[in-house]
Amino acid sequence: MMFVVFAAEYLRRVKSKAFVIVTLLGPVVLFGGMGAILFLVEQSTQSETERLRDRSIAVLDQDGRVLAAMKVGGDETYRLVAAGGGLDAAKQDVLDGRHYALLVLPPGIADGDANEAPRLYVTETQSLLARQGLRRHISHAVREVRLAPYELPAQVRSILTSELDFNVVSLSDAGEEEAGSPGISAAVGFGLALFILFIVAVYGGLVMQVVMEEKSSRMAEVVLSSVRPFELLVGKVLSVAAAAATQFAIWTVILAVVGVAVSFSGQVDAELAELVPAALGDGGAPSLADIRYDVVLVVIFMLPLGYFINCSLFAAVGALHENPTEAQMSVTFALMPSILTMLMVQMLAVAPNSGLVAFGSFFPFSAPAVLPARMLLTDMPVWQTLLSMALCVVTTVGMIWLAARIFRGSLLIYGKKPTLRDLRNVIFAD
Repeated sequence: MMFVVFAAEYLRRVKSKAFVIVTLLGPVVLFGGMGAILFLVEQSTQSETERLRDRSIAVLDQDGRVLAAMKVGGDETYRLVAAGGGLDAAKQDVLDGRHYALLVLPPGIADGDANEAPRLYVTETQSLLARQGLRRHISHAVREVRLAPYELPAQVRSILTSELDFNVVSLSDAGEEEAGSPGISAAVGFGLALFILFIVAVYGGLVMQVVMEEKSSRMAEVVLSSVRPFELLVGKVLSVAAAAATQFAIWTVILAVVGVAVSFSGQVDAELAELVPAALGDGGAPSLADIRYDVVLVVIFMLPLGYFINCSLFAAVGALHENPTEAQMSVTFALMPSILTMLMVQMLAVAPNSGLVAFGSFFPFSAPAVLPARMLLTDMPVWQTLLSMALCVVTTVGMIWLAARIFRGSLLIYGKKPTLRDLRNVIFAD
């Protein structure tokens, strides 16, 4: 009977007009929106840069040497002029609109013994882009002033200002080098957490809506006369999961076709292609030999479990309420495990060997995202991986059983807000 429920629900969803429209227009809306945002950001950045070029920044150089070095630096983002008069007069010029901002450089800044940091006086909120650029420009000028007395050759100056990178290579217990990049591993873990959060937020809410519709329509009372609550709930959760898998499969095919078309058309920017290996770091782009197939198998095994665990929680929340308005307050409770997962994944980049990360790899609600990333970042024993997977399996069965019991019992108290005593009775009732 569970397969009958699954097939009926799945066919009803994939044949609906809403499913077809969302599936076909989803990539267009997603990438179109991302493209529009990137275009607006680029236009805003260019507009801010042009606006800064048209307006002057008065510089009150109390050290007497930094302003000249800043002008020699040749930064085209700013038009720097010497401030006339004292500090009060320079502030008044900014208030009167003669200058965009006032930069005050304290005495001794070039020698490293200034008693205060440089100050920037503005009349409007300054963009982060302009602030960071000005900070780099000041640092470069101060460095040039400090190095000027030594009359160093240009090659020596480049050595002093260059930055070196290094690769991180993990060693196994046998002393063998293991492939992998901590940056890529952390990115994979963060991506998995985002993916699971997206699945839980979108399709978990859909599962909750399905359960509330069944409860409100009262059809479940008729169906439950021939189908057990466990089979009915699993069939509905599976149907939503199958519909989601169908959507992602179609989106993957569309993206693959677009990617092949772009690669054959030769429209890939050469500079962007050069930036990809540099962005990956720690040895560049991974090859087939670098793939951790054990991690891939764990991901394939854990993702469905993570879906069932979290969606069963949404199903239980939906069974406790009769309409979406009442369920809004409880949705936050259902999303808390996913939010906690995001916090644990962020800890991977800071302290991958911490106790919190270790706990997250065993906690069934966060393990589907934390466990693969921890396997990539640390030398995790096999028994811990197997224990985490076993805990997720047990939790999945328990969560579905719990949601099914709550769903069955909620039909008996329809029209009444359940109390904790009611929940206890419907969960443990025969």
